[in-house]
Amino acid sequence: MEQGLKLAAFSWAHFFPLNNGRRQIAYGNILDFCITTVSFLEITFLQGSQSLGLNALRSLRVLRLLHLFPSIRNILVAAQASLATMLGCFGVVFVFVLIYALLGTGMFIGVKHGEGFGRGSTLNSPTDSLLLLLRTASGEDWHTIMAEAAVQPPFCTEADKDTLGDCGNQLAYLYFISFS
Repeated sequence: MEQGLKLAAFSWAHFFPLNNGRRQIAYGNILDFCITTVSFLEITFLQGSQSLGLNALRSLRVLRLLHLFPSIRNILVAAQASLATMLGCFGVVFVFVLIYALLGTGMFIGVKHGEGFGRGSTLNSPTDSLLLLLRTASGEDWHTIMAEAAVQPPFCTEADKDTLGDCGNQLAYLYFISFS
């Protein structure tokens, strides 16, 4: 309704104003139009628990006020300039963790489950390894996982001709300490 009133009052010239005879895009007005329209569609068609949370996008309407506060605008411009560098750093860290996840999958596949290793946290697949390494990077019980990855007989079944076994590898200490 809000956007309908704006269109009726200002017409499309409010969203695409003329500047020296050329159409110029008013990004703030278009952002406001899109956010309000998406919020309206979500409220209208998605009821209750089906909500996608797109209504929270209405808080982005505050961005239209940035021209009133040059200091905040300068901070956002600096953050935008450093965004590429930060994404590059995150990319390098992700590749590092991915390499460790692939190494962990190769070294510790099939290790006996215990207190640290469980159904949801194993090194049996690259995806599970990646999630487990992200968990250990936060410091969550990594020493228990390290000890279980290095489990040796008589606490596990050794491999023979017919079975793979579920023993760990003594390199688990080097693996987890170097990752941490």
